[in-house]
Amino acid sequence: MESKTTDKKSNSKDEKEVSNSINEFIAEGKYEGELKIGKWTYSLGDTMLSVTWEVLNSIDDKTLKFNVLKEWEEVKTEKALYYAYLNKNAEISSLEYCTIIKNEAKGLSLKEYMSLSYESFYNDTSEILLGHNIQLLEFQNNKAILGKYETEIDQRKYTTYICYIKDLHSIYDFSYKVENRNMSIFEKTVFGDFVSGFTIRNNSLISLNDQVLQARPVIFHDKQQQKI
Repeated sequence: MESKTTDKKSNSKDEKEVSNSINEFIAEGKYEGELKIGKWTYSLGDTMLSVTWEVLNSIDDKTLKFNVLKEWEEVKTEKALYYAYLNKNAEISSLEYCTIIKNEAKGLSLKEYMSLSYESFYNDTSEILLGHNIQLLEFQNNKAILGKYETEIDQRKYTTYICYIKDLHSIYDFSYKVENRNMSIFEKTVFGDFVSGFTIRNNSLISLNDQVLQARPVIFHDKQQQKI
């Protein structure tokens, strides 16, 4: 979904944020500092979604706090800062998940890291890569790789939203995978809020709702990223 949210942060955690736009996407809820807290409602026309945002503190890095949905089922793993199934019934939803992984940059640029990610999707023998749509976005104070992969597993089609952001010596890797038949029009919005609700020392790593100064497509040729 390409809808644009017009909510604004408040210094008061009791104040609700409401878009004044009548025919546009509306997000309504409360902030606590930089992070969403409690019930949030997303609406577009007659379609509405209500979720509950919570704030987690990273066990591995005390400087990190981030937003997650109460509806997600967290799975503890040493390989990720956060890993969760998208609903409580993990037996059914094990292929639908969201995750945050922190990797050492080791001199890699975002585009080079993206190439490694693409190779992983391309070479995955259990998953057929049907297509992708990926961009390099430039904001005022940071850059991000943002996009999605379309894949198929056992005749079921999935969409995986991805976002990669570099901060000093680390690259933060956000993924959100959902089966197409279970997707709502708000799926991309929830992923965007998941990424934007990630803070380091109480400062947002990035906000995908900020003005994009430049957007360039990331194109692959012969499994290699085009130099851009």
